[in-house]
Amino acid sequence: MKNLKLNKEELVLIAIFSAIWAAVEILIGNYLHLLKIPFRGTLLTFFAAIILNIANKFIRKRGALLLMAIVTSSLKALSAGGFVITPIIAILMEAIIAEFIFILMKTNLFSSIIAGISIMLYTLAHGLIAQIFIFGIDIISVYNFIAQELSGILGINIANIYYFLSFLIILYLIAGIFAGFLADRIFQKTFAKLEFMSKNE
Repeated sequence: MKNLKLNKEELVLIAIFSAIWAAVEILIGNYLHLLKIPFRGTLLTFFAAIILNIANKFIRKRGALLLMAIVTSSLKALSAGGFVITPIIAILMEAIIAEFIFILMKTNLFSSIIAGISIMLYTLAHGLIAQIFIFGIDIISVYNFIAQELSGILGINIANIYYFLSFLIILYLIAGIFAGFLADRIFQKTFAKLEFMSKNE
């Protein structure tokens, strides 16, 4: 990717993708919140992974995705009527992860899938990472103790709890693969249509 030096067309694309991302975060996010849909943060991250992947394929400038995240998080904060730390951190981290992946790898289907997986797995670990940052690594021992106590109270083997967590990780991994694949297909079809339209003008 090139350094961040954007022309007018690229700025327009950033504005468009930022508006789409903000609409997903604000409109769909509020709707899911009102319906009390479980794992709504995961659904929002799935859409974010698709948007970031498609935006990267169109813009292909280092720092463009982070700029999108700054605009999106600002709109999110304005819609909430103040500074909302958790969604802002999540939005910025999703963009940072995508930027990092696309700096290390060429933009193609494989890197889209890796970016999708990384963003989805981050969402799964987001709460734990934040708590480790605040309380230190010992928080993992606390969660392990809680898992042991919970298994005793519910009368289930503690291994079943860890099996469930492993199953959850696999589901997020599959969702990340699907997000990357879907983003690549959407880009390919959209780009082909744009080329066809430009040739027939």
